[in-house]
Amino acid sequence: MVTIPGDAIIQPNESLSGQSNGSQQWSVSFKGPYASLRAAALKFKPGDLYNGGGTTRGILSSWQLSRLVGDHGTLTLNLAPADAASEDGDVGDSELKKDVWSVHGVRNDKSLLGFCGGSESTGGHRCEIEAWLKEPDAALAKEYQYRDSNDEVQSLSDGSITIAQKFEKGIDSVMRFYPLITRKRTYSREPPAVLENLSKIDTPPVPATTEWDGTTRVPTGLSSIVGQYEWLKCQDDADENDDGSWTRTEAWMGAKEWDEDLYGKNPGDPWND
Repeated sequence: MVTIPGDAIIQPNESLSGQSNGSQQWSVSFKGPYASLRAAALKFKPGDLYNGGGTTRGILSSWQLSRLVGDHGTLTLNLAPADAASEDGDVGDSELKKDVWSVHGVRNDKSLLGFCGGSESTGGHRCEIEAWLKEPDAALAKEYQYRDSNDEVQSLSDGSITIAQKFEKGIDSVMRFYPLITRKRTYSREPPAVLENLSKIDTPPVPATTEWDGTTRVPTGLSSIVGQYEWLKCQDDADENDDGSWTRTEAWMGAKEWDEDLYGKNPGDPWND
């Protein structure tokens, strides 16, 4: 709670301004003994509730103290809206101010060995490709052959040859660009949750176009993109802004599929320890 010294006098120059992020800010000033104002101001913390004095009531974003002649000073409070604050001065649930969704393409190189087996299989076998890569006899390797542990010559399968031909060209990975959906929510105070479902398969709750409003901003068609991929949650951060508000940033990476063993939600699964 912001406590103003009793010997300070509120000034009639209360003001309201709009910020670049779309929020509003009030300013209210007091004049009084400089030492008294300074002692009070040093106890302030961003996010404290100011409740009283004029018509202004809000959450403290910042303050400034200026010395005047005669050992007096002027203390100015910069305040964000206090819609989430109760009348008795307690701060209640954090109010959502803005909900913005965005999408980007992110690069994630995939090893050629990742095309062995699985749903994207070319028919190649990793064990024989790795044995071929380690074959010291260049003439033998040129014919896509290698010696096994019994010193017997083995030939690569057709699928493995396809992959080996890429290695021969000096290619050992392929560029892939995956969709990354980011959600940034700005709150009047600390967000209600953070670090949820990290490293887990988790579908981003993108609203449909019919749910758009003045607070929520979603790129056109984003909700339909969600259904084309399986999603892994890879970010859930919270940061305090200069005005005392907070921003929660969440992100999900989309892929054709994610391994259920590695990214599933079973807390007792040894893969998820």
